[in-house]
Parts: sequence; C-alpha cells; structure tokens
Amino acid sequence: MAKRVLIFATAAVASASQAFIFDDFTTGAYNSGYFSTGTVDDHIAAAGAVGGIRFVSTTITANPLVGDSRARVVTTPGIYAVGTESQVDIISTLGYGFANASLVPASNPLNINLSLDPILKLRFVSNDVAQPVTATIFTNGGVNSYTVMANAPGGINPGSPVDVQLDFTSFAGLLTDVDGIQFDFDPAAGGDFSLSSVQAVPEPASLAILGIGLVALKRRRK
Repeated sequence: MAKRVLIFATAAVASASQAFIFDDFTTGAYNSGYFSTGTVDDHIAAAGAVGGIRFVSTTITANPLVGDSRARVVTTPGIYAVGTESQVDIISTLGYGFANASLVPASNPLNINLSLDPILKLRFVSNDVAQPVTATIFTNGGVNSYTVMANAPGGINPGSPVDVQLDFTSFAGLLTDVDGIQFDFDPAAGGDFSLSSVQAVPEPASLAILGIGLVALKRRRK
C-alpha cells in the first residue's frame, strides 16, 4: 500500500510541475499589414494554440505623426511581435477562447481547469520600454471574470528573454472551468515588443506541499 501511495504522490508532483502551454506561436502565421488608424481584429487558426483559434487585436489610440503599426506571428522561430513607429500609441490584445469572427470572450469555451496552475506566464523576447500588462480569465461560459495586472520591464532583448507572471493564485479555487483568457498590452508610444510563449504554471506553494508530502512518504516507506 505504501508503495502505491508513493507512486501516486510522485505522479502528482510531476503533473503539477508541468506548465500548461497556451501558445508557442509555432503555428498560425499572421501579418496584420501596416496600418495607421483604427482597429485591426483577426482570428487565426492555430493548431498549437489552446482552443485552436488565436484572437489578435491592435488598436491605434494616438498617432500624431501618422506612422504605422503592425502585428505578426512568425512561426519560425515562434514569436508574436508588435511594432510601432515613432509616437504611434496602441493597445494590443491577445486572446484565447474566442469563436471565429466573434469579439466576445469565452464564445469558444476552452473548458480547462487551472485551479492547480493559476499563474499565467508570458515570455517576453523583447520589450523596448516598461509597460503594463493586464490578464483577464473568464469562467463558466464567460459569466465570471477575474483580472490581474503586472509590469513588463523595459530593455528586454532576444539574448535575455524575461518571464512576466500574472498571479491568479487568490482565485485558484474558482478556476475549475476556464473558458477564455485575454491579455491586453499597453506599450509606450513607439514601443515594440515580442513574445515566444504563453503558459499557465503551478503556484510555488502547491509544489512545495507536494514535495514535502513525497519526502514524508519516502521516509515512511523506509
């Protein structure tokens, strides 16, 4: 019996320690093209993105010099990149759980459980200037939503990527039926940034508890 419990605990630790990958941008190539006004919304079929559809939206909020903005997904090596010319100010949105042609979050329900993986992690490959990032999780068909903010530091370059975490641990018990996730980026005017992955990872406390339990079971077995 002790051996069976030990095996179960080991499997639980391994399972909890593995990140849930929402998107690695290696499928669903995309190019919004250059534009200087308004909003460009697109739904991209991406086999590697959770739900099979990646929602991308870019809105120009100010553009005194009439410059251009562009959003792209480059599948090799796998990045989501947003670029703006001087003084072009934008809001960029990246979403999962959107039905094709719909602007409604959770319209393509993901039906995933993130109660054990309540931390969303964005890997920034580049980011010119520090910017706020907002993440919203929609549950129960979009009836409920939970929002967390974090700051992505500036000066990130491809040689030294940085992980930015949005911690939903305080809502973990409510994340058993996640149907949509939306990230909103607000770079400084003229700022560029790129991502290489979107993941959900376990909270450190949960891993520590499982690890302690595993050690205790090993000692008991001995």
